[in-house]
Amino acid sequence: MDDPAHQRQVTTFYRPDTDGNIVFYGAGGSGKSTALRTLAVGAGITPKGGPVHVYGLDFSSGGLAPLAGLPHVAR
Repeated sequence: MDDPAHQRQVTTFYRPDTDGNIVFYGAGGSGKSTALRTLAVGAGITPKGGPVHVYGLDFSSGGLAPLAGLPHVAR
């Protein structure tokens, strides 16, 4: 996570059950697609195998196309 006031990046975590929805935004090349791909693949590997739904909007790069075949990703 960026901390521009201190010019650093710190490690953070995301708990979907308690944190709810998440959005990634930033300039091109900032790692948005990588973060979304990581989250989508990780979401499908849940210990409980519970209901997971992933929705990603990819308006130009095609960086999320590899996720289309996953059963928990909307097409």
